[in-house]
Amino acid sequence: MYCVYCGKEIGDADSKCPGCGKEVVRPVPPSGSTRDALGQMLADTERAARDLALGAARLSEKVASKAKRAAEDPGEAARKTARRVSEELDRARRDLEKVLRDL
Repeated sequence: MYCVYCGKEIGDADSKCPGCGKEVVRPVPPSGSTRDALGQMLADTERAARDLALGAARLSEKVASKAKRAAEDPGEAARKTARRVSEELDRARRDLEKVLRDL
């Protein structure tokens, strides 16, 4: 261990720094045991895994519902896709025009 004030090495039994004479500042051990910390970490990980599984299930249901609607009315699905593509192309055109104007 080293003195937090002058950096000199301090022995385990020292109460004052041999370099600067200041009181030795020792780190405070964490409260609770390592086993408690590991148990908490495991519980947090399990909770996160459950939340992730629930989110994945909800997303899967949403995707399945959209796929079902698209299968029931492929024309509407194609129109929606065409609208989105058209909007993206319009945005890209505006961006390109802006870049060309700025040149």
